Amino acid sequence: MTNQDKKEGVDVIVEDLDGKEFCRFAGKSHKSFVEMAEDIGVELPCSCCSGACFVCACQIVSGIDDVDIATLSVPLVDVDKDQVLACVGGIKSSCFSDGKYHKIVLKKLL
Repeated sequence: MTNQDKKEGVDVIVEDLDGKEFCRFAGKSHKSFVEMAEDIGVELPCSCCSGACFVCACQIVSGIDDVDIATLSVPLVDVDKDQVLACVGGIKSSCFSDGKYHKIVLKKLL
């Protein structure tokens, strides 16, 4: 059962450079997008794991208001307001306590 079936929680979809679905997973609180993907056995490109190199950069296609760009730490490089570094960014904690369904779509930039 997906979070959408329950009408609460957070689902994350990551698209490749061509906009095709690369992976999909249930969102988890206090984890980066890279860590959430690792939990289901998917490796998102990542190098520094500290928000300094831009290897894990993603465009936020939808759900921008639900994304916390500094879940684990503040990015060390500048990102546009519609971008997140998947190694340090994650989901706003309020998304897990409001009883609503949230969907975040990210598109890999590299």
